[in-house]
Amino acid sequence: DVGFLEYVMDRITESYPVDVGRCYCTGVSNGAMMVNKVMFYLTDRFAAYAAASGNMNDTHLPVENQLSRRLELVPHFRNGVRAAAWIDKGEFDYLQKGMSTDLDEAGSNYQLLARIAEENGMRYPEGMHYRENARWQHYTWTDNNGVPLLRYTLNAGGPHSFPAELAYLFWDDFFCHFRRDEKGELE
Repeated sequence: DVGFLEYVMDRITESYPVDVGRCYCTGVSNGAMMVNKVMFYLTDRFAAYAAASGNMNDTHLPVENQLSRRLELVPHFRNGVRAAAWIDKGEFDYLQKGMSTDLDEAGSNYQLLARIAEENGMRYPEGMHYRENARWQHYTWTDNNGVPLLRYTLNAGGPHSFPAELAYLFWDDFFCHFRRDEKGELE
């Protein structure tokens, strides 16, 4: 799947006038699982990543929602570049799909966020900024320059879904602020 996506990106950027520095990767549910994989395998192909209602692993079985074994097999960010990432879960993802929605140390969210922070040279969980906005609970981590490279959002009362408001938040609050330069470095 990752190889196919890279092939598709190559064909699109060769065939159309695409600003390759402003390509973004987002998905919901199984698509979010793919986004989380692509972030590690094709890091420099997208300016930012946003995954809604999906884990890193390929399963919805609660007993398999621990990522420690899986993350050991996952490569470091491709070409050593940083990646901006936003992980979103609905509060009821756990009930509907067996996906953890908390930030407990043993849970999959904590492990994924810690690994993304590590790849970005950030300390996790230190330095977290919390902001609540209506039904959204945002946990954000910044790099040494104060750039918010990592966010986890819990949609209070939200089901396993991708509400329209989240699409606007992904674009307005996140994607449009990032791009990759000619060398693939995140700006």
